[in-house]
Amino acid sequence: MAWIVPRNEESYSKGVITSILYPIGVSNRNCTAPYKPSAQASCRAATFHAFHGTFGHNLLAARRISCRRPAPRLLIEDNLKQVRKLVKLDMDSLSIGKKIKYKMMATATWCTIPGFLCLSKLSSAMWLVGLLLSFLHANLFEFFFHRYYHNPKSWRFQAHAEHHVTQLAPNEAEHVTLFGASPLGILGLFAANIAPWLFTPIWPAVLVGFGIYLMLTEEIHWRAHLGGWIPAAFRKHHLGHHEFPPENYNVWLPLGDWLFGKSG
Repeated sequence: MAWIVPRNEESYSKGVITSILYPIGVSNRNCTAPYKPSAQASCRAATFHAFHGTFGHNLLAARRISCRRPAPRLLIEDNLKQVRKLVKLDMDSLSIGKKIKYKMMATATWCTIPGFLCLSKLSSAMWLVGLLLSFLHANLFEFFFHRYYHNPKSWRFQAHAEHHVTQLAPNEAEHVTLFGASPLGILGLFAANIAPWLFTPIWPAVLVGFGIYLMLTEEIHWRAHLGGWIPAAFRKHHLGHHEFPPENYNVWLPLGDWLFGKSG
C-alpha cells in the first residue's frame, strides 16, 4: 500500500517543511513556522517520504529544503510540555503504547534469565568485558537495523513510516516502540544476536548486556518522544534523526553514527 499524503501548500511555503521539530514557532531568515497540526502532519510525512523516494519527491530537493533548517528547539522538557498542551495525547493510544512497551520489556527480561543464572561462573573481568562487548554489538546492530527500516523495500518500512509521520500527533504513543511487542519477534532478535557468542565463555554477560541495552534504548526512545527526564543530548540526537532521516540512526549512544556516518 502506497503512502498518500495530501500536498498542503501552507506546509511547503517559506521552508515550513523544516519545522518538524519546532511546533511552538521558529523565526529565522529562512522560515516562520507557527504550530499548525495539519501543516505539521503534512510536512512530517512529506519530509520522510521525500528522503526515501516513496512520495514522488526528489531526494535532492528534500535535502535542499532540509538544509535550511534552524537549530533544533524542541529539545528542552519545558518545550515538549508546551507542545503537549496544544496537542493532547490520546489516552487510548497512550494505553496501547504502554502495553506494547511493557510487553517488549517483559519478553526481553525473560530472555536474559539464562544469562543471569550463569553470571556467577564468570570472573569480574570477564563479566565487564562481556558487558562492554555486548553494548558495542547491540549498538552496531541497532544502527544497521534502524537503517534497514528506512529501506523502502524493508518489511518494517511501513510501520516505521508510521512512527515518523505520527510524531507529535495525538496517536503518537502507539507507534513509538522500536522493537515491537511480538514475543516471537523479540525471541528471534535475541537468538540471532546471541548465537555467535554461545561458543565463547562470556556469553552470559553478553546476553545480559544485550538485554539491558535494548530495554534502555526502548525507554530512552519513549521519553525522547513522550516526555520524561533524559539527558538533553539524547533527545537532541534522536530528534535530529526525525528532522533529517539519513542521520542519527542510533537513538542515544551514537557509536554507529560516528563510525559509519549518514546514509544516502
